[in-house]
Formats: sequence, structure tokens, C-alpha cells
Amino acid sequence: MKTDRIMSLNTLVEICGGDKTFILEMIDLFLAQADPQVDEIEKAIKEKDCGNLKRSAHKFKSSAQLFEITCLVELLLQIESSGLKELEEKEKKIIIKKVRDISKLACHQIKEDRKNYI
Repeated sequence: MKTDRIMSLNTLVEICGGDKTFILEMIDLFLAQADPQVDEIEKAIKEKDCGNLKRSAHKFKSSAQLFEITCLVELLLQIESSGLKELEEKEKKIIIKKVRDISKLACHQIKEDRKNYI
């Protein structure tokens, strides 16, 4: 079964002017930072640190936009704008799980696309 694409390298390729070395550097940077960024968001939620939560979501949102991970961008925008203040703990756990799952799927797809630039 083929998984639907949730990301694209089009914006990255355009910004990098097609420079394969730079594209690979940006891909590798995203792949290295994705899990730690999700961990940082989760930690801020657990610690009820709204300021750090909003900063972490904003930072990750910028990276997700570069890779056109729209569904992740939308979740991160929700986190960034609200700090999830109005949500119950159960709802916060659902959102962080969605962020983590989408991030993992996007990383998998990015790794597949990375092969085209080696």
C-alpha cells in the first residue's frame, strides 16, 4: 500500500536554486532536528511552559513550511497561537501524538526523496 505524500521538496529546491549539496544539507538538518523539536514541544506541554511551547512550535513550523508539510504546519500554528491553554490534558496528548506521527511520516518521505539528490 502506497502512503499519500504529506510533504514536498519543491520550495526547498527553489530556495536552494537546485544546488544538490545545499538541498542535502537542509534535508539532513531537518531530519536531525525533527525528533528533538517534537520532544521540546512535548516537554513544554508537560511542564506547562506556554512561552517555550509557543517558541518551539514556531521554530518547528518554519522548518515544516520549508518542506511543505501542511498538516503539520496547521497543528503547529494551533499550538503556537493558543499555547493549548483551553485544552484538557487528554486533548494535549492527542495533539502531541499527531505532531509526532506526522513528523515521523514526513521524515520517512523526506529520506526517500533525499535519494534523488545523492
